[in-house]
Amino acid sequence: MADHKIFIVEDEEIVARDISDMLEQLGYQVAAVADSGEEALSRIAETGPDLVLMDIQIKGSMDGVETTDQIRRRFDIPVVYVTGSVDQKTLQRAKVTAPLGFVVKPFRIKDLHSSIEVALYTHGLGKKLRESEGHLRAVFDELTSVHKQLRRDYELASTVFTNVVKRDYLERRDVKYFMIPQDIACGDLVLVSPKGPNGLYAFVGDFTGHGLSAAIGAIPVSDIFYAMTAGNRAISDIVAAINAKLKATLPTGLFCCACMIELDYARDRLIVWNGGMPDVLVVGKQGGIKNRLPFSHPALGVMGNDDLGLDVEEVEMAHGDRVYICSDGVIETSDPGGEEFGQRRLEKQFYPGHDAENALDNIRKSLEAFRKDAPRSDDITMVELTYL
Repeated sequence: MADHKIFIVEDEEIVARDISDMLEQLGYQVAAVADSGEEALSRIAETGPDLVLMDIQIKGSMDGVETTDQIRRRFDIPVVYVTGSVDQKTLQRAKVTAPLGFVVKPFRIKDLHSSIEVALYTHGLGKKLRESEGHLRAVFDELTSVHKQLRRDYELASTVFTNVVKRDYLERRDVKYFMIPQDIACGDLVLVSPKGPNGLYAFVGDFTGHGLSAAIGAIPVSDIFYAMTAGNRAISDIVAAINAKLKATLPTGLFCCACMIELDYARDRLIVWNGGMPDVLVVGKQGGIKNRLPFSHPALGVMGNDDLGLDVEEVEMAHGDRVYICSDGVIETSDPGGEEFGQRRLEKQFYPGHDAENALDNIRKSLEAFRKDAPRSDDITMVELTYL
């Protein structure tokens, strides 16, 4: 309390002296006394009080209400009116200046004390709130700026993914797919390339992260994939080249779960390398699952080729069979209660006699119907390759 300085604006000397005595008894410091608004404004600027006790009827060209309005505009100092009876019009003018208290003459020392303490507490609380609002506004502005930058990064990543993929290969009649990004840019990658007239290559990758972090890996993967498939290289060689590049260039913690397949029309074979992806499913022409090929290797970009393992699996294919490759976003799609779509629900889509022509579209609809209004937690990608 002793640290609080109180400024008195009172034009009656005896009253001003009485108020000063009360303040000293209560342990406050009297910063100064002024009998006019002009003097008050000048000396308040000099003394820097913590609170002003303001009479309404004072000397000078300004009354206490006008002086208080100036204090409110120029200084961050609370004002308590100390005044005798006033008319209703003056009272309404006084209220507009947002004082933090009224003490009506004559008053007791405890009335003055309680009014001052409430005013100081209220002003201090308001100041803290304003400071908090300013801090929160600064934080909000910073987050808004970061959010805008992230959106730009996602848009840039989306452009990168669009530019690195040869879309005409994805428009073949034996290739269907859907990609549902969690946000603007999808962290999944789908690449397809013909193996001359005798086959087809496909690569489905699921990068950790989204946006630019995933785009960093998509560029070298697509470059190597298209260059090596143009030379009809074995998928084990292509996987080895991609893994070596990602291992050398990707930051720690960024990797790519991937599945690469080759459809060999000359030998009626499906050749699969699966690194960390869900089961590759082979569905017969009339429906029903003929083969499941689970992953047997880790993700790309984590370890060297000696530890990665480059062995592949082969299964026989018949004309009309279809191959399904999906990211884990498919089976991990959750409903509002947190239950996942799961492998079992996915495989039920391929019952004998199902609508094979619209199977992929029906799976997508089933995922959306299952998810309802639950937020997406990952990118969702699925590819269908038909063995013609």
